[in-house]
Amino acid sequence: MELLKFTVLSKYPRMKHFISTRKGGVSKMPFGELNLALYVGDDKKNVLSNRKMLANGMRLKPSEFVYLKQTNNCRIKHVLTKHRGRGARKMASAIGGFDAMITDSPETCLVVQVADCVPVLLFDPKKEVIAAIHAGWKGTMKEISKKTVDKMKREFSCNPADILAGIGPSIGPCCFEVKENVFHIANIIYSAYEEVVIKRRNKTFVDLWQANKIQLVRAGLLESNIEISSVCTTCNTDRFYSVRKEKDTGRFVAGIVLKR
Repeated sequence: MELLKFTVLSKYPRMKHFISTRKGGVSKMPFGELNLALYVGDDKKNVLSNRKMLANGMRLKPSEFVYLKQTNNCRIKHVLTKHRGRGARKMASAIGGFDAMITDSPETCLVVQVADCVPVLLFDPKKEVIAAIHAGWKGTMKEISKKTVDKMKREFSCNPADILAGIGPSIGPCCFEVKENVFHIANIIYSAYEEVVIKRRNKTFVDLWQANKIQLVRAGLLESNIEISSVCTTCNTDRFYSVRKEKDTGRFVAGIVLKR
């Protein structure tokens, strides 16, 4: 099993984080190998085996994980200890209608499931608050990353200058070609940032990594505290799932947890 980490988040012993890949699980194609989603049509026994394998690899319990029913909106859930285990064994118990989570509850592992959408992990080492964000193009255009930081400020009195961020593998600006409706929205929101909306060979591409980074900076994070993995899932389907390239496929996850 291959797990990735962000350098900016890796020096804090009170917190664990990870990004899974598709390698090392028991799922069969088109979900091979380490599919961690219960809603894509994979055999449930395989998914639960993969989730147990991931938990063991991180020295966590499957019952400590919290999963969402992601809907590509801009709602952020304040997760409490009582939510621990939601969605871990069955999709029906996942927290519905949210695409980001924040918590200060130890041993509560926040995970988002992705296969081209942008996973963003946040950590305030001073307040000991964590967040996991699923930023699809719709959530990105609605500024879900910025709004998650705003919620951390409101509910935990976090100082954005203390917050560290990792922007994980997703469809990159090399592959995220958009149609006129998405171009129009992105061009309005990010008109001052030429690195977000890119014209190339009479086609339009959007850089979701830069869009989320800009949101975080707007929210008050220091640029030096933001790390972008710069790995395109569509270009690297040997390591990651990509809905755009593969259509029916699995999901990898990005997770973060506070230790006691």
